[in-house]
Amino acid sequence: MLREYRGEYYLFVVNCRAAAQRARFRLRGLPALARVEALYQSQAPALRDGLLVIDLAALGAGIYRLETAGI
Repeated sequence: MLREYRGEYYLFVVNCRAAAQRARFRLRGLPALARVEALYQSQAPALRDGLLVIDLAALGAGIYRLETAGI
């Protein structure tokens, strides 16, 4: 789920499987991303050429703040 709050974007990701998963996101319609910050002990993401890659533990979750290049 992607939400905007007070001018910043937040991504909430949940792994509903009992095995680790790798999630890949190409977030279209947003300004270019400068970096992604993992919040609340979430696994650190990778940002490469506009592709966001997140490794999630079994039944894990992550919350991320997306920093746009214009901020």
